[in-house]
Amino acid sequence: MTTDQADWRLLNYDGYGEMLNGKEFELKTFHGKGPNDHEHCILCWQTISDAAGSGDDAEGYCCYNAQTKQFNWICKRCFDAFQVRFAWKAKNR
Repeated sequence: MTTDQADWRLLNYDGYGEMLNGKEFELKTFHGKGPNDHEHCILCWQTISDAAGSGDDAEGYCCYNAQTKQFNWICKRCFDAFQVRFAWKAKNR
């Protein structure tokens, strides 16, 4: 998997960089609540949900973003591909 400047997923990371670079993420199983029945990876837009058999990921890396007051989710594939580049830490890996 490529992680060079031409990687299309980096376009989606624009604007998050300063907020998320160097942050600690926790690998979590997603549990939908109320209207929030899924999340998306902020890089590749993969759906993360608790809908078994849907093709969605059931877990991903999550961290609270104090600036936006929201949780940001990153799928396992993108976390593995960009962890070193963005100095992300994995809390429970």
